[in-house]
Amino acid sequence: MRKSKLIFFSLTLLVSLLSCQNLTPTKEPTNTLVIPPTQAPPTATVNYPMEFGTSIGDPFTPELGNMGYDMQHYDIDIHIDPAQQEQLEAIVTGEAVSTQDDLIGISLDFIGYNIHQTTVNGEVVEFTREGDKLFLYFDSPMALDQPFTFSVEYDGPAALRQSPYVPFADSIGPFFPTERNMFIVSEPDGARFWLPCNDHPRDKATFRFEVTVPDDFSAAANGLLLSEEQVGDEKLFIWQHDYPMATYLATIAVGPYERLEGATPDGIILREYFFEENRAEAEEAMVITAEAIDYLSDMLGPYPFEAHGHATIDASGFALETQTMVMMASHMMQENVIVHELTHMWFGDWVSLDSWGEMWRNEGFATYFEWMWMAKDDLDAWEVEMDELTQSIAQNEDLEPLDALTPGNLFGYEAYVKGAVVVHNLRKEIGDEAFFTGLQRYFKLYGGGVASDEQFIEVMEEAAGHSLQGFFQTWLSE
Repeated sequence: MRKSKLIFFSLTLLVSLLSCQNLTPTKEPTNTLVIPPTQAPPTATVNYPMEFGTSIGDPFTPELGNMGYDMQHYDIDIHIDPAQQEQLEAIVTGEAVSTQDDLIGISLDFIGYNIHQTTVNGEVVEFTREGDKLFLYFDSPMALDQPFTFSVEYDGPAALRQSPYVPFADSIGPFFPTERNMFIVSEPDGARFWLPCNDHPRDKATFRFEVTVPDDFSAAANGLLLSEEQVGDEKLFIWQHDYPMATYLATIAVGPYERLEGATPDGIILREYFFEENRAEAEEAMVITAEAIDYLSDMLGPYPFEAHGHATIDASGFALETQTMVMMASHMMQENVIVHELTHMWFGDWVSLDSWGEMWRNEGFATYFEWMWMAKDDLDAWEVEMDELTQSIAQNEDLEPLDALTPGNLFGYEAYVKGAVVVHNLRKEIGDEAFFTGLQRYFKLYGGGVASDEQFIEVMEEAAGHSLQGFFQTWLSE
């Protein structure tokens, strides 16, 4: 297969979820499928209480998420010191609504730490832990549609382990790569390693972060910075994000950051949190981001959130599309990576996946619009390259079907490269007008929530004016 410089450039994103260890491939990945060893979900043999809905029902990740309630908001009051490796101290308060009658308690995804107290509606309640779930027991049953609050107070060390979906990293969740830096990786199942939550994109909520750090540090998180104040010999940073967000997109980064602020012509707030030695990269990133937001908004519809930016981290080969505040290693502050992660604000963040097994829509579209951006000055040559890549993908019988990925291959070549090829061929199949009309309608219909492959296909069929079942059968299932 002929691999252009453009395609090679984008393949660095196959390692966008790498840990702080230097695990970046030393040569360009090929399109030969290599499935890393995986492990069975650790909760498979746990005997959870029958009255609790301990799965949200995603067959790809059956151990994730919970039923019986709908999260509305998370309030995270957390103390972090990068020098205290893997130690956190927090009180998380959740606002939720019962989705069933006679709800006697809830299960939360939560791993590790010492739990000191749990409450429901301000009253202390009993809790138990089984496997990777935390169970809170109500004093009296909740009625259908009844709002309630709960809180979990905890501290101590994280209980980190390898995710079956990210086998190329030792662990996900909180990372303490150096004594000057801490950051959080929650995709796809890492939120439960630092936050008691309903850890699946189907249950989005708003977030507020109250992050206390040592005096010489700053904290960045999702949304907008509401205040920064001195509290004794520490600093308190309060962030709030009033847009629905999946738990896997929630993040915090702590470091001796400098801050750069700006805005797009349409008023989208831009901000960069960076180490002193990375000022040049941060300034360039802000320029690229402003231009790319306009570029993508013209095709996809308005940028969906109130702000966008990046937090620099002490990691190698790392970039992650955390909502409104992208985590990125300084050497990854490259034009193509910036645009790739920005595209995720639409694909993945604004409209999230109904099932993790549909990863091609997240990474395929992000890769495709990254390629378009990098090739915008010579689209004719790019079209030739895409046709060659299409032929190569179609002839490669070793690739997994996009609708039947194995857990260890969730972030593999198929989701990124084959996914982008599917997007390109869909555009050719229905034409530019239907393609972009369909995408904008998709975001209007499902923005702020989730959508399945089936729902995406229905929208594109409506835009095209004819069935696309044969097209998607060929590209997703074969």
